[in-house]
Amino acid sequence: MNIHRALLGPNSERQDAEIRLGSLELLASDTLPEMPWAIAAQVDNEIDSTAVRIARNSFDLVIMNPPYTRDSLRHDQFSRDIERKLKNHEKLLMGGTGAHGSSSGSMFYVLGEHLSKLSDGAVVAFVSPLVAATNYSGKLIRDMLGKMFHIEYIITSHDPERFYFSENTNIPEMLLVGRRHPDEPDNQPPTLFVNLVVNPDNPSDAIALASALSDDRRGVKNARIVQWQADRVAAGDWTPALWLDSILSYAVYEMRQCRWLPSGMVSLNTLCKVGPTAQTITSNYSKTPIGDRKALFGNNIKHTNTMRPTPDTAILVKQGRERQADNAWSQRGRLMISRQPWLTTNHIFSVCLDESTVGCMWIPARPRKFTNIDRSHVEKAICVWLNSSPGITAMLGSGDRQHGASRFWISMDSMRSIPIPKLTATSAEALAAVFDEWADETPRPLAGAVECRVRRALDDAVIATLGADPDAVAAIREALAAEPSVTGKRAQ
Repeated sequence: MNIHRALLGPNSERQDAEIRLGSLELLASDTLPEMPWAIAAQVDNEIDSTAVRIARNSFDLVIMNPPYTRDSLRHDQFSRDIERKLKNHEKLLMGGTGAHGSSSGSMFYVLGEHLSKLSDGAVVAFVSPLVAATNYSGKLIRDMLGKMFHIEYIITSHDPERFYFSENTNIPEMLLVGRRHPDEPDNQPPTLFVNLVVNPDNPSDAIALASALSDDRRGVKNARIVQWQADRVAAGDWTPALWLDSILSYAVYEMRQCRWLPSGMVSLNTLCKVGPTAQTITSNYSKTPIGDRKALFGNNIKHTNTMRPTPDTAILVKQGRERQADNAWSQRGRLMISRQPWLTTNHIFSVCLDESTVGCMWIPARPRKFTNIDRSHVEKAICVWLNSSPGITAMLGSGDRQHGASRFWISMDSMRSIPIPKLTATSAEALAAVFDEWADETPRPLAGAVECRVRRALDDAVIATLGADPDAVAAIREALAAEPSVTGKRAQ
């Protein structure tokens, strides 16, 4: 069966033992020292050898479901000294590849490319976390795969009952299929994003779906297919993996290109300084029953259900962290953005408080200096945008569907890149007036957006003030409200 074991860890108990990274050692050598099988688990592989010889670029097909343990847990079975050596060895092997240690899965993308033939038609296929399609830290790996292969398929599950492909996981996943292609991305066929309404849970249904996909997509059931230009995929834009409905994917793409609003769009970082991070706050402050400093710490929907809540937690500077805590406090702001919204339950995605503060589940965004625009108007205007249907889509389109089917996570880099409108003194003042009118009202969660008078009022403000197309706004609102990650139910 040609089954082998590869050693992970030191190859002996000696202090100067050589450190090995399992099959990743194939990136450094065509010969992989084999780890002997335990007698009780002996496998007859019909090979009488103590080493596995696997030449670079020698396979027509490489398929894998690689491990993707996050960095905080990886190699914890070893002592700290060995763990440090393993991670240093990883850095040496991955130098210049774009792979990173925050998740080990990216390293195996590099290994798959290393082993597959360079000739046209060689294929790699990976099951991996869905965040790899969108996260900021994975951009270099997406660029590498897009450069080396034509990405033929990216298959994702939007089935709330089965949003994964692997066993024993609750992490959303994707299946990527890439093929060596002679042409540059501009001349390659579109990538097919296959968004599953129902994720097959038995072999016969899975085989039927695969057959339909290979048969010119005739007879595909329980799936929606989006054709995405190959050059976009090669440039790392895999947006359609996030959404079942392509309306949202195309809207996010246009927003990122700063084309969706006739008034123009920029990144949040252009208008605001974003931070401090949640880790900065939790490292330097602790919760306390009574304290001079108040924070919007949590994301309790009974408390943060309007655009103008109050701080919910007193915080106390940790002993010995006074300087760092004061520096973080100096970055407090009134405008704050949710960093881990639950789409099924959250009413609000951005808030603007009456007082400046910091948070854990909410990140401050402080307007930069403007010569002719009132800063408070800017804060309120951005808050209105980020709670409108298009603004929520822009925000989530910069994030990752990471935990379960309905929880998004927005990194600091992704938050800074959220597309927001270019504001003038007139438009900022007009949107600020809309904020003042609706700030203490509770909108419905997103599943009720179509009937929600608050959400419609914010959407109407985006139309009237920023010149958004009314039909496009309505389409986004309806598509967003019907997303399985929003409803928690399978799409109809």
